[in-house]
Amino acid sequence: RGMSAWWTLFKRELSSLFLSPVAYVFAIATAFTLGSSFAQILQILLDARETNQQRIMQYFFGGSYPFWTYLIALTTALTMRLFAEEKRSGTIETLLTAPVSDVQVVLAKYLGALAFYLFLWLPTGLCFSFLGVKGLDLGNLASAYLGVVLVGGLFLAIGCLVSSLCTNQFVAAIVSALALMLLFFGPLMVSAKALEHTFWRALFQHMNLIALVGDFTRGLVTAAHLAYPISLIACSLYLTVKVMGSRSWR
Repeated sequence: RGMSAWWTLFKRELSSLFLSPVAYVFAIATAFTLGSSFAQILQILLDARETNQQRIMQYFFGGSYPFWTYLIALTTALTMRLFAEEKRSGTIETLLTAPVSDVQVVLAKYLGALAFYLFLWLPTGLCFSFLGVKGLDLGNLASAYLGVVLVGGLFLAIGCLVSSLCTNQFVAAIVSALALMLLFFGPLMVSAKALEHTFWRALFQHMNLIALVGDFTRGLVTAAHLAYPISLIACSLYLTVKVMGSRSWR
């Protein structure tokens, strides 16, 4: 029965995203952004005498600042209304008094947003198929997609947490964008100062999302690479459940 209730909530959340005009605007923008990046990759392939596959995938999967800026905007837009809008409209009261747990509510909303995020990335698989199987390292490609999924999942989890703390979706969008920019640019700025202490220098380098996704595009997937985004996702969702359970926002 519990799984059935969660599935109902998940379908409700996913359908609301597909029926949202804002989501379709971002779907079109995503297709245009990624399509433009892929068109530039094709031009590189046509002009270059020698092709470096890893360099091409690093460029496509997070190798530019516009990519990260857009990713922050996308995940912010997908999560800003998850809880904040339901609080504003009063529908959150009905949802939380239904025979479902706070964990089920949070997971349904988070996984609904994650499913829509993955849907936006599906067309890129067709793009890479145009290059031909022989010209691709499928292992590196799979690990690159894994990196994008983990980082996107991390951004969405933080967006969920921020939305649960706000009662206005536009405030949630601003706070979420600021939090994600701090998460992204903070380690870059700190590590650039060449910290003297080895531990802190290694820590901030490990938190560098550009370097993290870059390692994924090279097929470098270790427990350390997985631990950082997964632990932050789990922590963000745990705090979201606690916020919803406290009812302190009433």
